[in-house]
Amino acid sequence: MDRVGQIVQEISMLMPKMIRKMHRGYIAYSDIPISQLAIMLAVAEQGTTQATKLSREMKVSAPSITGIVDRLVRTNYIKRIPDKKDRRVINLMLTEKGQKEINVLRDRMRNRWKSILSELEPQDREMYLSLMKKILVILEKENGG
Repeated sequence: MDRVGQIVQEISMLMPKMIRKMHRGYIAYSDIPISQLAIMLAVAEQGTTQATKLSREMKVSAPSITGIVDRLVRTNYIKRIPDKKDRRVINLMLTEKGQKEINVLRDRMRNRWKSILSELEPQDREMYLSLMKKILVILEKENGG
């Protein structure tokens, strides 16, 4: 196995473990299931979006997205807003309650990353950030933006 193959092997073993440990650090505090938090984060990132767009971006079936959104609407984290230009289109937007929850989650994320990155040397922190940005560009190209 060449070096790239070795690195791929190590990353494929480390990444799931890292995700689980990060999850416990800032997402597990919430009573909101991860699937719902993922939708809320996507809506927060986009401001207003449509369920069909989320379905495509997240590679989740439309009925699954609809079920998750229905639960988020019932618990008042997301609201559906009819599109002013096209009556057939329904937009999704965070409610005030949903935005507060996302703000709490983002604060926990920042605090968690601060505690992790403070353990690294300054140049390692900068390199990590740079690599994350480069990997995100690659992922966005692969997924069409």
